[in-house]
Amino acid sequence: MLEDKKTGYTTYAHAINSSGDGMGFESDFFFNQGMELYITLDKPIFKASPIRYSGIVKWCKTLNDNNGAYPYCVGVKFK
Repeated sequence: MLEDKKTGYTTYAHAINSSGDGMGFESDFFFNQGMELYITLDKPIFKASPIRYSGIVKWCKTLNDNNGAYPYCVGVKFK
């Protein structure tokens, strides 16, 4: 789940990748670059990993070829 820190708006998203300093998601909501988010995972990435992270949107783009599953792809860098 992705939550806008400023407004509290939440939306479900599908994690598509992760690294040591961020994650990529497919989302039904467009997030502006620079927005601060809370990321809450259903399951931790590793057993010792937290389920809640804080991050900043680095980019968000429209997906044109995904058959309507999620219209946006979002890149978030952990804070």
